[in-house]
Amino acid sequence: METLKKDLQALMQFSGSALFDSKLLELKKTYTTTEERSFIYNFFLSDMERTRNVIKHISKRLEAIQVAEMA
Repeated sequence: METLKKDLQALMQFSGSALFDSKLLELKKTYTTTEERSFIYNFFLSDMERTRNVIKHISKRLEAIQVAEMA
């Protein structure tokens, strides 16, 4: 699992690039057990949750700035 974790972290370096999909497909071909696939799914679910929380935090800060500007 440690190798999978490191591979997923390395994959995230390609996030937003054209190589991301091909690298993810390579991982999916390499890690085929239910446990490994579950780990991959949970990794991305966790990443999406972190992203969502960051966006919420930034949104609240922007709202505070707007309120301060109006005052």
